[in-house]
Amino acid sequence: MPSKKPARNRNPQPRKPAGLGLGGFLWILAIANLAAGLGMSTATGLKSVTVKGANSDESKLIQKRLQIWATVPWIRQSQSAMETSILADNRLAEAKVTTNIFGRGTAVVVPRVPVARVEENLGAEKEPPNFATYLDSRGTLYQDYWAEAFKGPDLVLPASSMAMQLTVVPAWPLVSVAHVAAKSQTFLGELPFKVVLDERSVLSLQVVDGPQIVLGTDSDLDEKFDVLERAFREEKDKVLRYKSINVSAPDRPVYGS
Repeated sequence: MPSKKPARNRNPQPRKPAGLGLGGFLWILAIANLAAGLGMSTATGLKSVTVKGANSDESKLIQKRLQIWATVPWIRQSQSAMETSILADNRLAEAKVTTNIFGRGTAVVVPRVPVARVEENLGAEKEPPNFATYLDSRGTLYQDYWAEAFKGPDLVLPASSMAMQLTVVPAWPLVSVAHVAAKSQTFLGELPFKVVLDERSVLSLQVVDGPQIVLGTDSDLDEKFDVLERAFREEKDKVLRYKSINVSAPDRPVYGS
């Protein structure tokens, strides 16, 4: 009789994966040591920086500020410290820096957008100063040297609002002031005017050779501007002959001749 073949195991046990072994472990250790060595090497210092969001002159200044990181190993570099050094130029609102182990980096910056220039005592000659304080579109005060290039309105602030190093009492609604300065230019156009914030936080516009426009507090600004934009669009010449316009209650505007 033919011999019986042994029955096949219908449920074979899965093979256990082979261990890394000493050779695999040594390879991983070597790669880790190589990566650590590269990261700690001064050869990975920041050698080149691409700047986005700035003109060529500003880009050169930013690159110069970051030169101190050229000999700092990549693993020891601090992006937050780099960003802080860039923002030492207070004309910039934001800065974001990224670097890699190959010594290359990218700096993305957002410049401030000035919407008003703080009015100062210009003296007898009444000429714009070379150095002035500005209010940007985010409601931040900062200083810059390009007053003559600025075409927006002057800003009159309460004397008590300004303190050392441009610190402003938090109660003053500078974000709303910035909104007023930017929005007013849409209907006043090229007309010279000032934005005024008084001690009671009342906002107004003083149009040169035109009316004083009282906005009141910073509540319901959109409704107030709707009234003004409609009036200037429909009867601009007539509106400019008024001595005062009060839209502090936008549903009941008052025109004074």
